[in-house]
Amino acid sequence: MAEANGAVEIRSPGPRIDYQGPLGTFGWTMAWLDYAVYNVEKALAVAALAVMIVIEFIYILFENGVSMKINFMRWVAGEGPLPYRLLVILGFVSVLMGAVVNHSRLGRTSDGSPRPLGVRLGATALVVAAVFGVGSLSVFLEKSSTFYLILTCLIMGPVVGYFFKQGKKITAGCLGALTLVLLWLSANVPDGYSWADKRSLFLLVWMGFLGASMTTKQKAHIKLDIARKFCPPKVLPWFNALSDLIVASFTLLLLYLSYLYMFKEGSGRWWANTLEGEIPDWLGVMAIPLALLSISARFLASAVLSVISPAPASGEGDAPQGEEVSS
Repeated sequence: MAEANGAVEIRSPGPRIDYQGPLGTFGWTMAWLDYAVYNVEKALAVAALAVMIVIEFIYILFENGVSMKINFMRWVAGEGPLPYRLLVILGFVSVLMGAVVNHSRLGRTSDGSPRPLGVRLGATALVVAAVFGVGSLSVFLEKSSTFYLILTCLIMGPVVGYFFKQGKKITAGCLGALTLVLLWLSANVPDGYSWADKRSLFLLVWMGFLGASMTTKQKAHIKLDIARKFCPPKVLPWFNALSDLIVASFTLLLLYLSYLYMFKEGSGRWWANTLEGEIPDWLGVMAIPLALLSISARFLASAVLSVISPAPASGEGDAPQGEEVSS
């Protein structure tokens, strides 16, 4: 029987004096390292998802915008029919933005009650106009880098200002540094928008493998559970350790193969030539060995903890191991 583990809550290991896990100071240090790696993975995966959504949305918007612009100009000149697709998109965006306004401070007061209908309709109209205004820039601006610079400022400026106003100066400072990186990336994007698909695949690889590593940390991966249900409680820790070692061995084999794929002299992606303006091949697949290294380490740690610090078995024999240290 295959089933998914119940995901555990990831918490900070806390100060050394409050640490109750095994292996003393070494265990506490490893728990903090694992916790830090998890948070870096989470930040990178979320950033990759956000950037992928933005660049794909803009690419689709640009492709449709150019087509609708041509059809609209033909309709104005009396050479073509009314561009009904533009009206459909306008209606869809209006409904979507109306929902956003109704569930945000634009449409609700601080106590959660809705604002007057006229205020909500006016706010929706302004938001829709802003969306179409920003979207039209992708069609009319000559360089896509200019568009991304404007978009980065419009998004990140208010976000940084919000956290600074809330007194979260460290968060605001980190977001400010991220804004500088995004501005640099925006200024160096290739001309046009056709590169979006290739960049999205690159981000998808990173997001997928980092997500797999995070799933290992959360103990939410798929497992074969039928044998564990019939294990005697005294044998269960050793069975858990053996199963974790088998998985760790498999991921270590994949890690070795990914290392050869990356760094084998002459044929590895590390040595591949990169065309100007393209993402280096090694950067596109670096997520694979990094994620496999993290997954292997977590399964090895779980195998050790299954023996030296077994969790109490539940009525079904399902006992996630080692979370006392890692969370």
